[in-house]
Amino acid sequence: MIYIVIHMQSNKYQWRHPGGKLLALGADKLTDSELLSILIGAGIKGKPAETIAAELLENHGSFEGLSCLPFEAIHKIKGLKKVKTIRIAAAFEIARRIANFSPKDHTPIKGFTLPTLPKISNMLFPLEYRLLPNVSEQFELEFAFYESKLLGKKDIIKRGGFFQSVNGNLTNHYVICSNNSPLIWKGRSELTKSYFKEGNFSTGYATHGLFPYRGKFHPQLVKGIMNLIGIKECDTVLDPMCGSGTLNVEAALIGVNSIGIDKNPFGVFMSKVKYESLKANDTILKDVSDNAKDIFRKLNNRKQISAHIRHLKLGKG
Repeated sequence: MIYIVIHMQSNKYQWRHPGGKLLALGADKLTDSELLSILIGAGIKGKPAETIAAELLENHGSFEGLSCLPFEAIHKIKGLKKVKTIRIAAAFEIARRIANFSPKDHTPIKGFTLPTLPKISNMLFPLEYRLLPNVSEQFELEFAFYESKLLGKKDIIKRGGFFQSVNGNLTNHYVICSNNSPLIWKGRSELTKSYFKEGNFSTGYATHGLFPYRGKFHPQLVKGIMNLIGIKECDTVLDPMCGSGTLNVEAALIGVNSIGIDKNPFGVFMSKVKYESLKANDTILKDVSDNAKDIFRKLNNRKQISAHIRHLKLGKG
């Protein structure tokens, strides 16, 4: 039986059997019927394996529909003799076991006591992947696992939300979070201090902490969702109820455009402040810091604010 004979005609490859295509291009380039025809092998008189495979998938809808057939039913299909039926049934059973794989199916680890068992993170990720210090909850481990499967190493460093480093290279998320100053929570309530300290890598970084808006998105989670659903750099996302602008800030941090809409004027104000503060001028920030009391006094003077607003309405400034 010839599986992989290849002809060259007009600079294009033509395969007598999908096996040759698989070797040349990879299994992921084959259609469902081509993959199934490889399992079938040779066809019967007047009906090649590819035709039999196409008919089987058409009659049963998909691999899933075909895999649900009992062995006896597969064996009765015209064009499938005993050996072919066994081969197909075995392939479906392997796929079923992979799909149903569970850690409980593992062989017990011998020679270990509870204190010497490996960390869950070491079982989920290669040694070159180091998680953020605060990643411990199940949903965080799940998001980290999905990021490790869906993003390449460079993308995890650039936009990942749950890793500290990859191959010793610190992630942007870790660098941003590590630069938080204790002055942010100095003199504030214990609840606020806890918000910033415990949420250093999840909620209290970048400009998210300028106002701890109640009921807002979880920033780290928003970043993870954008990574998992495949939002690319320069794509645009819309948040029709943006609240305090959490999505807009996270999108900006990974190079994604965003549009935020909210009925609450204060929410719009907060969103703008948090977003614009990501690119604030150092000179302006220093001036605000050096003249904080004077600025507060002016802002606290309602008469001055009202006069300034009237001035703006008259188009004089």
